[in-house]
Amino acid sequence: MKSTLKSKALGIMLSALFIFTTQAAAQSDRCFSHEALHTTRSVDIRSDDSYFARYIAKTERNKIYTVITSKKAALFDSCWIEIGDGWLLRRSDSSVIKPGAFEERSPARRSTTEQNASPTPIPSRCYSYSTAYVTGSINIRSGPGVGNSKVGSANTGESFTVSSSQRNGDYCWLKISRGWIAKTGRVSASKPAATEATNSNIFANLNVQGPSSFKSAINKALSLLKNRAPEWYRYVTAKKTTISPNTRQWPYTVSFSELSINTRNITNIWIGSTHDKDTGILAGVLIHEMCHVYQRDEGRHQGRNDQIKREVECMELQVEAMQQASPGHWFIRKIQDLLRNPSRLYR
Repeated sequence: MKSTLKSKALGIMLSALFIFTTQAAAQSDRCFSHEALHTTRSVDIRSDDSYFARYIAKTERNKIYTVITSKKAALFDSCWIEIGDGWLLRRSDSSVIKPGAFEERSPARRSTTEQNASPTPIPSRCYSYSTAYVTGSINIRSGPGVGNSKVGSANTGESFTVSSSQRNGDYCWLKISRGWIAKTGRVSASKPAATEATNSNIFANLNVQGPSSFKSAINKALSLLKNRAPEWYRYVTAKKTTISPNTRQWPYTVSFSELSINTRNITNIWIGSTHDKDTGILAGVLIHEMCHVYQRDEGRHQGRNDQIKREVECMELQVEAMQQASPGHWFIRKIQDLLRNPSRLYR
C-alpha cells in the first residue's frame, strides 16, 4: 500500500515537473514580450513562421498591431511575431519593428459625463454591404477572431458574398462561404476601378539602358510582377535606378548593384547574361538587387561580417516574389537549397 502511494506521489510530482518545464520552455521561446507593435516602414507579412512561407501583404507604416504570440527564428537570433494577418520577421539588427502601445486615456482625465455614461453597445452587424472585394492577400479563418485557425486565403481580385458580420477585437469580421475574413484595408465594399497597364509607364522610375532585346526582357519581367505580384512591382519601381546589361570584364554572367558615383541618389543595377534569358528568373533578380538598394538606403550595406546576412535577406525576398509571380519555377528550389546552408555563398 505504501509502495503504491509513493508511486502515485512520484507520478504526480513528475507530471507537475513536466507541465512546469513545458510551460517554461514555451515561455522562453517567446522573443517579443509586448502586447502590440508598430513598423517604421512596410514589413512583409507571411502566412506562417517560416522563411519559405507564402507572402500575404505588407504592414502599414506606424500602424499599431496586436501581438498574438512570438517565437524564436532559426537564423541570426531573429524573432517571428504573429499579428492578426500573419507573421512578421523581426531581425536582431533591425529597428523597423518596435513595441507599440494602444492609446488609453487615464480615468482621472475623463470627464464626469464620460465616467457616468454607460458603455455604448456594439451592434452585432458591423458591415452593411452584401459583397466584399479583396484588394490584397488576406487570411480566411474558421471563426470571427484572430485566435481561430486559418482555413485558407483570399487574393487580390476575389470577391465574396457576405452573409453576416460581427465585431471581435480590433476588426469587423465578415462571414463568407469559405469562413471568416477581417475587414482590413485590404477589403473594400466597392469594386476597385480597373487599371490598364501601358508601355509608356511600365519602367516608372527606372532608366533601362542597352539593346532593344534587353529592354524587352526587362519589360516582360516588370509586366510579370505588375500583373501577378503588384506589391513587388512597386518595390522595384519605387526608387530611381538605372538598369543595364552587365558587359564588364568581370564577371559578366552575374548580376549586381552599386551606388552611382556621378549621379546622386541613383543606383546602377547590372544584369548578367545568365539572368536576362528567363522572365521568371529576371523578375526575381530585380527584386534581389533592389533589396540591396534598400539596405544601402537604410545604412545596412557595410560590414563584411554581415555580408551573408544581407544576402540571405535578399534571397528570401527573391523567393517570395517568385512564388507569387512564377509559382513552381525550378529556380525557387535552387535558392531555397542555398538558404538551408547560406555559408556556401562565399566559400
